[in-house]
Amino acid sequence: MGSPRTSVEYICDTSEWPLVVISAPPGCDPDCIDAGSFYRHTDMLLANGEPFVLLHDIRHSGRLSADRRRRFANYVETKHDEVTRCLVAYAALVGTDWQRGLLTAVLWFLTPPRPQRAFSDPLAARAWLLGQLAEAGVLAQAQQG
Repeated sequence: MGSPRTSVEYICDTSEWPLVVISAPPGCDPDCIDAGSFYRHTDMLLANGEPFVLLHDIRHSGRLSADRRRRFANYVETKHDEVTRCLVAYAALVGTDWQRGLLTAVLWFLTPPRPQRAFSDPLAARAWLLGQLAEAGVLAQAQQG
């Protein structure tokens, strides 16, 4: 018998606040990622009460199973008020057209409360998110504070 797999958490990088990046640890087995860690990180960000943008790097996060898609949709619906108050925009960094299609379908049915887009280019995703912050006046606030 093989040894049990170790569960690993997503990394939540707030070093560029108010731009937050949640990603899988480099080189980890996608099947070992604790999907719940995304929600724990996001709960902490929402509890902070400050506006932010989220870059969710799902390129190495494994399959987006029906259960994972349903859990994401349920989370956004349950946290609608907090998401509307704090999240300025959401960008998903995808690695395949299949990931992009699944994510687009989930977000299309969900009608997210904030702007969202899927990107394959990390620089384009960051530029779009920073533009969303600027449009919302958050960058000016962060520079003054």
